[in-house]
Amino acid sequence: MKWISFSMAILLIVSAYPTFADAPPSYRQQHPLAWMHGLPTGEQPGWSKPWWFNFEISNGNIWNAPLIMNDKKTGKQYKYTADFEQAHAIIELGRSIGQLLGISLEIPYAYRSGGLMDSTIDSFHVLIGNRRYLRNWYPKFKNIYSVKTDDVEYYSEDHLGDGVANLRLKIKLWFIRWLGKEKNSCPCGVAISSQTKFPVRDKKYAGTTGDIDQSVLLHMGVPLFSASSMWFTGGITYLGDNPSMKDWPRFKKIILYEGNFDFALTQTWGLILSARAESPFLDISRLEYFDTATSEKVISSNRAASGWHGLVHWRGTQSIGMRYRGPGGNLWQFVIAEDWGIGPYDGMDNIYSNNAPDINFIMQAQLKW
Repeated sequence: MKWISFSMAILLIVSAYPTFADAPPSYRQQHPLAWMHGLPTGEQPGWSKPWWFNFEISNGNIWNAPLIMNDKKTGKQYKYTADFEQAHAIIELGRSIGQLLGISLEIPYAYRSGGLMDSTIDSFHVLIGNRRYLRNWYPKFKNIYSVKTDDVEYYSEDHLGDGVANLRLKIKLWFIRWLGKEKNSCPCGVAISSQTKFPVRDKKYAGTTGDIDQSVLLHMGVPLFSASSMWFTGGITYLGDNPSMKDWPRFKKIILYEGNFDFALTQTWGLILSARAESPFLDISRLEYFDTATSEKVISSNRAASGWHGLVHWRGTQSIGMRYRGPGGNLWQFVIAEDWGIGPYDGMDNIYSNNAPDINFIMQAQLKW
């Protein structure tokens, strides 16, 4: 923890003077498969200075009760469980080449454990009278990621492992520039980018698929008022192999839509809002949810607590936070993100959560020179 505390102190010192700036990439999703495939996030189209350094630390709790699915085509049975807490630190170093081209390298580090939030989240749900997603039926503070095909476990150990599993190379072409009224308030306009995830660990390591994933994205941004902005990202990721789900009916492409809003409250402080949606990993037309319960209400509650929704329906997250902008466009922001989704009747209403993560606390900073 010492290196994290030191980094935070340095970033606070250099962010002590008022100005406006562009923003770092949106927070990274901690869904196990999103992390393994290195799925991209939303970004502003451009940059305000030749060099930039982005830094993100985050902690989130993932809870997907055991799930059983039958393959209607092959007759195989698949089982999926995700119950762990993930803290990660991500650094990205980027450089513009002329007016149009930007290139950067992203290095993500993850630490996974039983964590501290299991009991806290469950107690909070009880306090507000919300459903508990079966947390009360399972032991707390576990560190489990399990993927089985016909009862054969792919991962040989319960823990997911720690460290750097993937690297990501980003190349962006900012071909339409639309700048905000205040200097550095919004490097908006239109850009396209290519993002390639390269594995650096063996495929048996749960933080990666061991294969390359390729994303192509469109970024559009609009300045608002004198120093606010809004931007949108749409993209498609071509998924590589995932040996842990070799026989599962996986889609080969994942679609991303994300919108972000930065409202400048003062010369230094601002409100940030975002919403993201990603298409399903698995083909629901070939899958059948399996449950031995006889009550439809119990079945729907079990299904909502499992990873079913997050695997076969669109996954979504929304976030709210505050940001502080410092000298030369340097930035510091704190964000709280929560998952969401819209799907079938779940026994209480038409809204479900995919619980990956249930809630996510994120701190981000950006330095430019």
